[in-house]
Amino acid sequence: MRYNDQIKEQSVEKLSGIRLKVAESESGINASNQWESNYRGIVSGLTEAIYVIQGGSIKFANEAFLELTGFSKAELLAGNVIEASIHRDDQKMAAQYRTRRLRGDDAFHRYELRLVCKDSSLKWVEIKSTLIIWEGKPADLNVLNDITDRKRDEENLRRYRDDMEKLVENRTAELRESREMLKVVIDNLPEAISYTDSNERYLFNNTTHQKWWNKPYENFIGLTVQEVMRDEYEIVRASRASALAGQEISTETTLNFGDGVTRDIWLRIVPCLGAGSEVKGVVEIIEDISDIKRGQRKVAESELKFRSVFEHSMDGILFTALDGAIFAANPAACRILGRSEKEICQLRGDKLQNLADPGLPGLLQKTKLDRRTECEVNLKHGSGRWIQIEVRSAIVRHLDDEERAVVCFREIEARKQSEETLRQSEKRYRELIEFLPVGVFELDLTGRFIFVNPALKLLHGYRQDDDFIQLTPIEMVAAEDRAKVAEDIQKLVDEQTMLSGEYLGFRKDGTTFPLLVNVTPILAKDEIVGFRGAVADVTTLKRTEREKQIVLTQFFQREKLEALSTLVGGLAHDFNNILQIILGYSQLLLDDREKGEPNYVELQTIILKVKEAAALIQKLLTFSQQGQTSPSRLDLNNRIRALTTLICQTVPKWVQIHLNLTEGPTMIRAGYHQIDQVIMNLVSNASEAMPKGGKLTIATKEVFLHEEYCTGHLGVKPGVYVMLSVTDTGSGMDEKALTRIFEPFFSTKQRGSARGIGLGLSVTQGIVQQHGGHISCNSKPGKGTEFKVYFPAIETSQEIVGAVTPTIPAREIVTILVVQNNPVIAEIVKKSLEWLGYPVILANNGSDALENYKTRKEEISLVIIDLVMPQISGRDCLMELLRVDPKVKVLIFSNYAPETDLHKEISPFVKGFIYKPFGITELREAVGRVLGD
Repeated sequence: MRYNDQIKEQSVEKLSGIRLKVAESESGINASNQWESNYRGIVSGLTEAIYVIQGGSIKFANEAFLELTGFSKAELLAGNVIEASIHRDDQKMAAQYRTRRLRGDDAFHRYELRLVCKDSSLKWVEIKSTLIIWEGKPADLNVLNDITDRKRDEENLRRYRDDMEKLVENRTAELRESREMLKVVIDNLPEAISYTDSNERYLFNNTTHQKWWNKPYENFIGLTVQEVMRDEYEIVRASRASALAGQEISTETTLNFGDGVTRDIWLRIVPCLGAGSEVKGVVEIIEDISDIKRGQRKVAESELKFRSVFEHSMDGILFTALDGAIFAANPAACRILGRSEKEICQLRGDKLQNLADPGLPGLLQKTKLDRRTECEVNLKHGSGRWIQIEVRSAIVRHLDDEERAVVCFREIEARKQSEETLRQSEKRYRELIEFLPVGVFELDLTGRFIFVNPALKLLHGYRQDDDFIQLTPIEMVAAEDRAKVAEDIQKLVDEQTMLSGEYLGFRKDGTTFPLLVNVTPILAKDEIVGFRGAVADVTTLKRTEREKQIVLTQFFQREKLEALSTLVGGLAHDFNNILQIILGYSQLLLDDREKGEPNYVELQTIILKVKEAAALIQKLLTFSQQGQTSPSRLDLNNRIRALTTLICQTVPKWVQIHLNLTEGPTMIRAGYHQIDQVIMNLVSNASEAMPKGGKLTIATKEVFLHEEYCTGHLGVKPGVYVMLSVTDTGSGMDEKALTRIFEPFFSTKQRGSARGIGLGLSVTQGIVQQHGGHISCNSKPGKGTEFKVYFPAIETSQEIVGAVTPTIPAREIVTILVVQNNPVIAEIVKKSLEWLGYPVILANNGSDALENYKTRKEEISLVIIDLVMPQISGRDCLMELLRVDPKVKVLIFSNYAPETDLHKEISPFVKGFIYKPFGITELREAVGRVLGD
C-alpha cells in the first residue's frame, strides 16, 4: 500500500475512533474538550485535505484543504463555498451520496470529482466521505486527495492507447488488404495449392485445388489428405512423410482426381517451420503437366509414326541434299531399287546419272524452284533391269535449319495395284452408303442432287425408282422453312464451312417431320465443286426431349410447391391457434348472453367470420396437402349431375354447357366437398375464359395410364383412372402461362382484378394430389383450354363406408387432463370443458402431463393432447402415457390432415382427433365420442 493511502486509512480510523469517544463522553464537558483538542492536533498534522460540512455550512477545514482550494478559512466559514466549487457535472452525484448518508442508507462513500479552486483552476480529487456526529448532529467528514496528476497521466495514457489502437487498426487493414490480394492471386493461379497441418488436415486450399477435387472450400477444410485422396493417398504418402520430417520434396507422378479425371502432375511439397524449427505443416503445390506430357507423347508418337511410316511404307523414301547426296533410304526404297541402303547412299554424281534416264537431274532442279514436284522416271534395278517409277519430291527444312529434299517413289505396277484397291474401297463405300439408315446426298453448285442413297428417298416417302435427282433441297422441306434453307445454302457457299441445322421435312404425301441436316462443301484444289451431307429423322429424339422437358418442369414445379406448402402449412397452424382463441372466447362470451342483450349480434358475427377464416385456412392447408379430408366411395358422374344446377347458376347464360359423361359407374375414393371444389374451380376458370360466349364441355371417361405416359409425368403410377375433363373454347394460353398456371397466386387476369387471387388452380392441384391423382392442361392461344383430372379408380364391389354417428355419454363426473403449451388456448379449453360440466387438470408440457397422470391416474378419465409442443412433442407424450397405462383414452388436438404420416402412425393408439379451430359443440361431440366408446 502506498504511503498516502496508509495515511488516509489511519486518518479515517482515528477520526472514527474520535467520533465514538466523543459520542460516549457527551456527559463530560472537560473530557469532550480534551478529545476535541486531540482531534484538532491530529487533523492539523495530516497531509490530506479534510473538511466537515453540516447543514450546507463548513464546520471545519484543515490547512491542507485550504492549500488545495486556495480559499481562506474565513471564506470557507462565511458561506457554502465547497458546494459552489464542485464542478457542475459532479454536483448531482455528490448531493446524492450526501443525501443517502444522511438518511443512513450508506454510511461511507468513496468517489472522484472535480473541484474549481479559487484561482479558477480545475483539480481532480478523490473523496472519502463518512457520516459523523458533530456537536450532537449528523455531519459529513470528507477526506480529499489530489489526483490531478494521476488523471492527467491516465488521460495521456488513454490518448496514447487510442493512437496505438488506430495505428494497429490501420496496419491490420493494410495487412488484411494485402492478405486479400494475396488470396486473390493464389486463388487464380493455375497450380493447385493447399496447406495442411502436422496431422495432415487441410487448413487452406485455393480455387484450382477445389475445382480439381470437385469439392467446395467449406466441405474441404478439416478433412485429412487420406480422406480426400482415398486410394490415391499411397502415391503421395512417402513424399508427405518426408516433408513432415523437414525435407522439401519434388516429384512427377499421375493422380486420379475422381470422376475419371486423371492428370499428370509435378508435385512439390514444402515443409513450414514453427518458431522452434519444428514442422507445423506443409504446403503442397500441384502443377498440371498433362498438356506437356501429352505434347511429349505426341512428339514421341509422331516420331514413332514417322519412323513406322518410313520403315514400313510401301513407297520408297529417300532423304537427300539439294545437290543430290543421299542421307537415308527406307527398306521399300532398297527393295524397289534392288540395292542396300549403303549402296544407295553412295550413289551420287555420275553414278546416279548412269542409273537413271535424263529426266532425273531435271527433277532435282525443278524441285528447287517449285519446292514440290511430281514426275515419272526410269531407274536401273540392282539386277540390271530398268523399272519405271513415279516420283514425288518436296523441300523440307531440317532441324539444323538446312534445306533438304524428301523423295518418295513407287513402281507403276504398285500404283495400278493401289488404284484397283481404291476401286474396291470405293465399291465398299458405296455399298455402305446404300445400306445406311441415314439419308446421304451430294449436290452440285446449282443446288441439284447428283447422288442420293435409298434411305433419303425412303425418308421423304419416295420409291427407289422415283426420279429423286430432279428435285432440289428446298423442295424437301416444308414451305415455312424454305427461305431458311436458301439462306443456309448461300451461307455454306460464302463461308465454305460445315453447316448443321434443324428443319421441318416434307414428304411426298404432304406430311411433315423434324429432320437434322449436316452439310459440308466438297473441295477440289481449294475450290467448292459441290456439297455432301447427311439427313436424319429426329422425330423420336424430339419427342424424348419434350418428354424430358415436361418431367423437368413438373419436377421443379413440385419442388417449389413443396417448399411453399411447408411454409403455408406452418402459417396455417399458427393462424388456427389464433382463430381457436378468438372462437373460444367469443363462444364463452356468447353463452353468457341471451338474444337481444348487448353485443349478442356482434359476437355471433365474430364467430361467423372466424369460421369463414377457418374455411380459407382450410383452402391453404388443402393446397399444402395438409388439409382435412373425409374420403369415401363416390360416383364422379353422380357428383357432376348433382352440381348441374349450381353450375348453370354460376356460368353466364352466353356460355353453352354440355355434359359428356361415360356410361356406367365412375367410382373413386374422395371427399365430397373437395371434389365439388375441383369441379367448380375448373368450371369457373373455363367460363371466365369465354367473356363473349362459347362452349363448356364436362366429360368423364375411364382410362388406363401406361408406363410410357407415366414416364413423362412425375409421380404418376400406371393403372386405371377415372378421367374428368373440362374443355372450353375460350382465349386459351401460351406456353409461358401454361408452365405457371398451378403456381400459387399466379393469374392470367389483369393485375388488380377482383376476380380471384390465383389460388384456385393451386388448391385444385393440391386436392387432386391429396387424392393420389394427377392434373394436366393443354391450351393454345385462341383455341381454348382443356383440363384433364385423373383420379385412381376403385372397384365397384367395394362396400360403402357409412358415417359413424357420435354417441354422447350419460353425464357423469369425469376428470379430463388437458396438455397444451399455449396458456390462452389451454384456458379456453378448460373453461369450455368446465362449462360442459367436466373437471379439468391443466398441464403445459409433456413432462407435467406425465407427472399428473402418474399421481392422479385413477381420477383422470380422458387426456387431450396438442400434437405440436416444445421439448416433448404430442406424439412422444402419447407414447409415454401408453407405457404408464396402455388403456388410457387420448383425444388429439391437430391442425393436420388425417392422411399425414404422423396421423397414420398414432391413429391406432388414440380415440379420436379434433381439428382447430373448434367450438364448444365440436368439443362436446369429440369428448362424447371418446367417453362413450
